Amino acid sequence: MQRHPTPHEIFHLPLDASQAQIKARYYELVKFHHPDSLHARHLPSSERTKRFQAFQHAYKILQRPRSHRTGKHDDFIYAEVVRRRRHEMRSRSQDSMGAHINEETRAQASMIFSWFGGTSAEN
Repeated sequence: MQRHPTPHEIFHLPLDASQAQIKARYYELVKFHHPDSLHARHLPSSERTKRFQAFQHAYKILQRPRSHRTGKHDDFIYAEVVRRRRHEMRSRSQDSMGAHINEETRAQASMIFSWFGGTSAEN
């Protein structure tokens, strides 16, 4: 499976980079890799556009507050946490009448969802 680079890897910045550093690096990359730039003329048009869009997407993610950032890597982790939590809740909380979620399990699920910006364990 091919791993997608994180926005920080795309920008070649440390994880604790400031917004000013992110913005300055974005302007450098856009100036150099813009589809109409003379620096990128040796690449096919589709590749120039693809790179430019990757920079724009990474910048959009990095502009968000740190608590709301989700990239492809974070989405995969979130989906796996949700899948495991649902499986665990189903297997632990089923009684003879069906799925019954006790308060401790509900609180744990709410905590996990709050880590990823979710609001409810029912999603």
